[in-house]
Amino acid sequence: MKRILALSAVFTSLTASVEALNAPQKLDFYVGADAQATSVSLNPVNADGRFATMGLRAGVYLFKGVAIEAQTSTSVSDDTIASINTEMDSSHAVLIRLQTPRQQGFLFDLGLGYASTNLTLVDPETQTHEELTEDGFAWSARVDYALTSHWRVAFDYTARNNSNTTDIDSYGLGVSYTF
Repeated sequence: MKRILALSAVFTSLTASVEALNAPQKLDFYVGADAQATSVSLNPVNADGRFATMGLRAGVYLFKGVAIEAQTSTSVSDDTIASINTEMDSSHAVLIRLQTPRQQGFLFDLGLGYASTNLTLVDPETQTHEELTEDGFAWSARVDYALTSHWRVAFDYTARNNSNTTDIDSYGLGVSYTF
């Protein structure tokens, strides 16, 4: 499913980016908030954890269909991964978003960029704290629907494959306001 979503995202976003090169526009800003279900996979121990996270995002359109977006989120829950209490303290990302033209209120976009995620691991037996930071490539795919000329609702998938040992994926539902 992820591969089909990724391939369709690449195809539609590439067609949108070709159109965007010829269409400069005034700078439009947007802000949004997301509720996300986030999973963390620690590959050496083959263990997964799930978190509820809340996120904020803000972006500016550089061209028609091309935006730069900053995101930040934090967990509102924690989980136990391989007998270790784990909390996602924060996640920050900067993405370039490539969007298809809006049709019947809907558009699709692909985000490519960089993310940094901070995890806190606490061993319940020894109370040893370990801070883990995962930095690297991130991509996302989003389906966006315009409720009005300013308000949008979106479903988003984001993958942060930051290292060979940790994969972080999230599915989110959010709203945004374009100025």
